[in-house]
Amino acid sequence: MKLSESTWALTGADGNIGRVLRRHLRDRVQRLVVADLQAPADPADNEVSVAFDVTDPASITPVVAGVDGVIHLAAVPDEAPYEALLRVNALGTHNLLEAMRTQGVRHL
Repeated sequence: MKLSESTWALTGADGNIGRVLRRHLRDRVQRLVVADLQAPADPADNEVSVAFDVTDPASITPVVAGVDGVIHLAAVPDEAPYEALLRVNALGTHNLLEAMRTQGVRHL
């Protein structure tokens, strides 16, 4: 699979790292699904902007359906109560991995 012919999803696309990485990725892939709690604004021509919540398994499937791989940055990036970190960072990552498995996405 050539990167230039592939479709990738970027979770946490509206975060500090996601915004920078998004600019570099969109020029290197055929299509980029950019996803965050609120759909990122102003998608480029080859971007699809999607709102999703990593803690809601049903909202993850549209993000990963038909993609070749996922770059996962959606998380609570700062110190927070343990329950929030567990729900978003641990359980959210589990939800993403499960959606990837059921959709046949092999690259993370």
